[in-house]
Amino acid sequence: MIGGGLAAVGPAMMGFSALGPAIGALVSPAGLVVAAVAALVAGFVVAYQKSETFREIVGKVVDFLRDTFAPVLISSAIPRSASGSRSSAHGRDEGDARDRDERECGRSSRRSGRT
Repeated sequence: MIGGGLAAVGPAMMGFSALGPAIGALVSPAGLVVAAVAALVAGFVVAYQKSETFREIVGKVVDFLRDTFAPVLISSAIPRSASGSRSSAHGRDEGDARDRDERECGRSSRRSGRT
């Protein structure tokens, strides 16, 4: 009877030994960090789904972050020209384009005799 029981346990032990590397990865420091992050995400998801108060707090935090960082991100997304002024979406310097338009208007008014 003991021999039969040991014969059944043998293949099961082989299956556990195949899981050894997977278990080792889970209890390594990196595996523990991944597990902790997954647990936090799961906790936030459940809290967001179940609690109106939690949803309101998250909404306020998101609004604060958007209002705080959106102007910074938008202003840093517009490239600067070598002169330090902002470039337009077409790659031309907005100041140069404005100056050119003013010069052209000045030329047309001088041609017609107006100043």
